Amino acid sequence: MSWLQIVLIAYFILSITNLVDKIFLSTIVAKSVVYMLWVNVLSVVVVLGFVLVAILYQASGGEIGSLGALTWMTPWFIGVAVLAGIFFTLAIYFLYSGLQSGEASRVVPLIGGSIPVFTYCMTFWYAPLDGRTLLAFVILISGTVLISLMPSATGIARARRDAKPVFYALGSSLSFAALFVVTQYIFYAHGFINGVVWPRLGAAIAIAVVLAKPEVQRALRESFSGISGKQRAVWFTNQGFNAVGFLGQLYAISLPGVSVALVTALLGVQYSFVLIFATLLSLRMPTLLHEKVSSRTIIQKICAIILIAFGLYLVS
Repeated sequence: MSWLQIVLIAYFILSITNLVDKIFLSTIVAKSVVYMLWVNVLSVVVVLGFVLVAILYQASGGEIGSLGALTWMTPWFIGVAVLAGIFFTLAIYFLYSGLQSGEASRVVPLIGGSIPVFTYCMTFWYAPLDGRTLLAFVILISGTVLISLMPSATGIARARRDAKPVFYALGSSLSFAALFVVTQYIFYAHGFINGVVWPRLGAAIAIAVVLAKPEVQRALRESFSGISGKQRAVWFTNQGFNAVGFLGQLYAISLPGVSVALVTALLGVQYSFVLIFATLLSLRMPTLLHEKVSSRTIIQKICAIILIAFGLYLVS
């Protein structure tokens, strides 16, 4: 399976989990910091479970190829990995804060439009794009930005309301870009498994810092008290799929010769899926996602999808 196929499958999975996250943040879990903590804890559990299975498979004589093995890294790379874990925590906190304060089909695409820009600014000096690849990169970003454009503000209150999710979105995209660049650095030096496991140490440190606040501990205890067993099952299942999608994205980045900037530019494909699913849900249940759907918006976003599809064609 090529890196492009892996990325497309990962982004399809992540588009669904993002919408489920939006529903939980809108109707069930009130605080994004609490949601971030639960997601972070579960990401550690899922990743460690994946690595345990890989190690046991390798110990039984199986081949795991480019995944590598879990080893002790130098202090420098441990520090880099801790930094990556902190970037991950910041990224998902800003992401869920943005989802809670804005529309899913606007906040998420804005993140996707700015992540590749930040990523390329960090990597162009050692991994420049050229020719057809650079054209695809620009087209993919253009399509993603077009998806995320908001209607004109109609007053100071509207402008302030729109500015808050934009701030969260840009904070998330900058953190994600740094995460991907730093993680690829670890992948190339120490393999996929080390690049996945060691950053969880940084995530654990970030969790400990946030949990030091008594009000956060109280909110965490109360967060799922009113949720039914069925809702909990849906949420845990969603986070499991979210981890699978994220691991798929990271694995594509770990492959030799793959541009991390181009992988992030393909996030526009994920947000096309988000747009389609969010629109369908809003037509059937307008109050569920609080999405605004008009003929003008639909035409705009169809044009964006066409741009993204053309960019995908150039990459393939």
